[in-house]
Amino acid sequence: MNNKIRRCLRLVILCFAFVVAFFGCSTKAYASKDVTSKLKNDKGIKWITKNMIYYGAIEHERGNISNNKIVKFKMNATNKYSIAAVLTANKYRKYDSKKYKEPKYKDNKLYMPLINVSYANKLYKKLYGSNVNYEKVKNKKGYFLKKKKKCYAIFGEFGTVIPKYSIEEIIKKKKGIYRITAKIKLKMDDGSQIYTVGTMWITVKKDKKATYGYKVKNISYTMLN
Repeated sequence: MNNKIRRCLRLVILCFAFVVAFFGCSTKAYASKDVTSKLKNDKGIKWITKNMIYYGAIEHERGNISNNKIVKFKMNATNKYSIAAVLTANKYRKYDSKKYKEPKYKDNKLYMPLINVSYANKLYKKLYGSNVNYEKVKNKKGYFLKKKKKCYAIFGEFGTVIPKYSIEEIIKKKKGIYRITAKIKLKMDDGSQIYTVGTMWITVKKDKKATYGYKVKNISYTMLN
């Protein structure tokens, strides 16, 4: 009887050792890995980061301050399109200044020129790796107005500052998925000062079909005064 118990105990120990070894290897295989030095200068990573940070700088200058609270961006069609539309107007200057709307927003009037929707749609695909379903895009108060096939987006000037960024870290979360940590910065146009106004975390997925090799999956950020 004792020999049978010993054999059973040995079997249990061997099984336990196998399970520990297996899951230990699996954990190592999917552990996060710092790939900053490898991807920091990647063309696609830089292009995506530059665009997302530019949008973040616009949010900051509009007074959307979170004071260290992390804001998780909801990646629905409307919110994703708001980034493409706002960048189309402000970063790429694809708009018609003679055609605009002036809706009221927080007791003020906003200047919203008619943007080049075709350009915004292409930018959307470059950012997210898929065509926009324009029917699912709804108006976003304070950001853009959709009028059938036309779109009017918020527009403004940065004044004496210029949006800048720095990539602090890139972590490989799992195969093909990376999280970029980047600082949102503003530079005085005379070059006298550069200061950090926030941090943005951008999760991207490697995609061979994407224009720049990656597509944006999620973003979150925190803004400082």
